[in-house]
Amino acid sequence: MHCFACTFLTPFAIINIDMKHFLRKKLFSVALLFVSVVIFGGVAVVYGQNNLTIDKDIILSPGRSIKFPDSSTLNSATGLTGGAWTTTSTKIYPQAASYVGIGTTNPTSPLYVVGTTTIAGILQVGAGGGLGEAATSTIIYRSQFVDSDNTNFYLDPSNTGTSAVFAGGIVTGELRATSALRFNATYYSDKKLYSPADGALEWYTNNSAGAHAFRISNQGTVLVNIDSSGNTYFNGGNVGIGTASPTQKLEVTGNIINSGSIQAGTQIYLSTGMMSSNSGSNPLRFGINDSEKMRIGTDGNVGIGLVNPTYKLQVAGVIYADEGTSAADIVASKIDGITFDPVYTIEGNRYATYNPGMVGGVKEEFSGIANLNKNGSVYSYVIDLNSEEKGSDAWLFAHTIDVEKNGIKGIAVLLTPNFDGKAWYEKNEQTKQITLFAIPSSNPSSLELSYRLTASRFDSKDWTNYSQSEWEGLNLDTYYKK
Repeated sequence: MHCFACTFLTPFAIINIDMKHFLRKKLFSVALLFVSVVIFGGVAVVYGQNNLTIDKDIILSPGRSIKFPDSSTLNSATGLTGGAWTTTSTKIYPQAASYVGIGTTNPTSPLYVVGTTTIAGILQVGAGGGLGEAATSTIIYRSQFVDSDNTNFYLDPSNTGTSAVFAGGIVTGELRATSALRFNATYYSDKKLYSPADGALEWYTNNSAGAHAFRISNQGTVLVNIDSSGNTYFNGGNVGIGTASPTQKLEVTGNIINSGSIQAGTQIYLSTGMMSSNSGSNPLRFGINDSEKMRIGTDGNVGIGLVNPTYKLQVAGVIYADEGTSAADIVASKIDGITFDPVYTIEGNRYATYNPGMVGGVKEEFSGIANLNKNGSVYSYVIDLNSEEKGSDAWLFAHTIDVEKNGIKGIAVLLTPNFDGKAWYEKNEQTKQITLFAIPSSNPSSLELSYRLTASRFDSKDWTNYSQSEWEGLNLDTYYKK
């Protein structure tokens, strides 16, 4: 059988066909047989300008095959052999430099697919391979992995969990996580975020985000929260600024400048250094409930209860000091005052006892009662300021007036007898003795002579009648004008 088809037509495929089987199955339509197919002794030649429609199975008899223009043959016994394809019992693949196109007639790579591809199994990428766009080699760029069933998406070569390993880091672009970005030491112990070449590591949040924050959590508990528009807090552990080993909730090594307020729940400790105002025109103020109670002025004056102290310490109100022992409650080289009043409470009532003022500089006084000894018709008593018992009143008086240096000449003696008669005293500058004498006019049952010794203190020259105080005290000029 022969066809009138022109011999210059280019064949698409040559098929070796068992003609008896062909005629029995009536595989081809009559119209196509005369137009598209030329059969030469059991060989059907199909030309590329036409289509071959087959509505039944193609059954190859033993020893028969389908041959393609690239010289490859599809045989029932050996599979696809020769040409651009190679087959084994389990594999079929194109030869080197052969491209396979699905959905395209112009493939530019070994496998080129146009359209959506469904892979029911596992897509494996060999060593040195990658996924990417042609323009960017093997780096994924402007591409997305789509999770169609909204379950977990894994990038994990060892199938050990939700991990994606970037051995060389992310050089360009962005790494985004809608839920969590985790660092696992299973593959790499160096769990760090590295800054780019400019040294700035920044944390970006979307403008529409509910909170612009950076958080560090442990098992769902937020331990560190840095929020640009909300609260920033550290919940757990100590925070150190300028130190790597803080021992308190907040420990700062260095200076702190604060333009607002500092509030403390209980106490503020200053282990070293000082608290100061950083402005030469503003005092350092202390207050309670936003009400100032004390300040240190720029001139160093301290005011309690007033805002313009003119003295080193100026208090508006009552000062109470009680050390609780015999030690001094207030220590000062000189105290200026008007009235000194030791107060006594008796039967629930408070009583005033005023200390007298003394003109003539700083003086010391010593008083006592002399038990006179009779020597003939004269009674006498000796006050020996040079040999009194240590710690006694006379011994202390002698030291406060420096009797060794100043002698006893400047001591004033005041005598008060309890009898009628004569009483007088005599001083012995050499022995530092004062002898009291008395001659009663009668023979009283008891003979007693009270005495008071007054003398300038050893440093009395430093305390004259002229005061160096800035405080005016009692202004007699105003008093006498009344």
